[in-house]
Amino acid sequence: MNYSTSKIMKYLLIFQLLICPLAMSEMINYHIDFTDVCSTTEQETLKNILQKSMGSKIEEIKDLLNNPETLAIEISGLELVQETKKKQIFLAFSELLGTLMVQNPNENNLITCIYDKGSVNSFAHHNEEIPFHTDGAFLAVPPRVIGIWVEQTANQGGETALINISSLLQEIENDSLSILNQPLPFHIHDSYHLPNTAPYILATPISSNQMRFRLDLLLKGVEESNEITHKEDVVTAIYSLNQLINECSEKSCFLMKTDHLYFFNNYYNLHNRESFTGDRKIWRTWIN
Repeated sequence: MNYSTSKIMKYLLIFQLLICPLAMSEMINYHIDFTDVCSTTEQETLKNILQKSMGSKIEEIKDLLNNPETLAIEISGLELVQETKKKQIFLAFSELLGTLMVQNPNENNLITCIYDKGSVNSFAHHNEEIPFHTDGAFLAVPPRVIGIWVEQTANQGGETALINISSLLQEIENDSLSILNQPLPFHIHDSYHLPNTAPYILATPISSNQMRFRLDLLLKGVEESNEITHKEDVVTAIYSLNQLINECSEKSCFLMKTDHLYFFNNYYNLHNRESFTGDRKIWRTWIN
C-alpha cells in the first residue's frame, strides 16, 4: 500500500467514525436552540416552524432511531425556553418523528403525564422500581418510538436503564427459549380491552428484529388463555427470559435530566426505572 492510498484509507476511517457512531449501542446527544423557534413571528404552527428550522436534524434523528444499534437520543436546549412553551415543543417535535398514538382510548390523549400518584394498581404511577418492559406490549402494534420530556427529576434515584436487544439476543441460547419465538398471550390493559372480546392478544415475544416483553402481562395472559397446552413450560421460559434480561451484562444506565428530551426505539430496546424519592414528573409520547 503506497503513501497516498494509506492516507486515503486513514481519512475514510476517520470519516466513518465521525458519521457512523453506531459500532456499539450508545446515547447520542444533540443540543437544539429552541429559543430561536419560540421567538419567531411567523404565523405558522409550531410543528411547521420546527420542521423549517431543523429539517435536516429531524431526518438524521429519524434515521438513527430506525437503526437497531442506536440506544437513545438525548436532546438538550429546552431548559432555555419559557415554561408555557415546553410541552408544546415536545409534542410538536414528537410529531415530526412519526405519527402520534393515542395512549388511553378513554381519554384520547396523545401525551401522558407520568408521576407518583401512589397508586398500587398502576404500572407506572408510583415511586417503586419498574421492571424491564416494552411499552404497549399488549397492543397489536406497539409504539415504535417512545418520547420523554422530563419536567421534574426526583430528589434521589429514578435512574433509567436500557437494554439493546442485539446485546440481549447474543446471550440467549439458540434453543433454550424457542418456545418464546411463537405467538403467546399478552393480557390487554383494562382501558384498551373491548367488551365481549378475549382479555389477551397473541403476539410473539422474541423475533429476529424485535422484542416485546412485560412479565406481568405475559404471565396473566398465559393464565387466561385456553390455547396454551403446556403452560408450565411456557411460564418457565418466561421466567428464564426475565432472569436473562435482569442479568444482562450490557445495561446502559443514566439519570434523565430536567428539561431534556429522550427518544428511543421501543422495538429494539427494553427499559426500566429504579425507585426514587421526592416528586418526579415526566411526559411521554408514543410514536409510530
